[in-house]
Amino acid sequence: MDEDEICDRHGILLILDEVMCGMGRTGTLHACEQEGVAPDLMAIAKGLGGGYQPIGAVLASSRIVEAMRGLMVYPMGGTIDGEHGDHVLLAPPFIATPAELDIIVERLAAAIESGTEPAKRAA
Repeated sequence: MDEDEICDRHGILLILDEVMCGMGRTGTLHACEQEGVAPDLMAIAKGLGGGYQPIGAVLASSRIVEAMRGLMVYPMGGTIDGEHGDHVLLAPPFIATPAELDIIVERLAAAIESGTEPAKRAA
């Protein structure tokens, strides 16, 4: 039984680190291809920039991408005094259209409402 089948059976994510061995270093683009393994997440770097530029990335399966609550933000806490206060940083691409920015705002509002709903009930 393959590693990915075992992980699927037990609900475990298979995460592979191919920073050192991927990007063609083993004869295929990804080293896991030779074993027929399909990870949920894969870290890649080093060879990605061909030695000219430091760069890294995480590849994610469609199952993981679909699970991501439609908006990625940079969360941060302690912005008032180092302990209290929270914020999120949005970093849309410079080429985002007004319609795409509207979607970002709608999704952020929905996430905040969903995340604060239990607090509203308790108050």
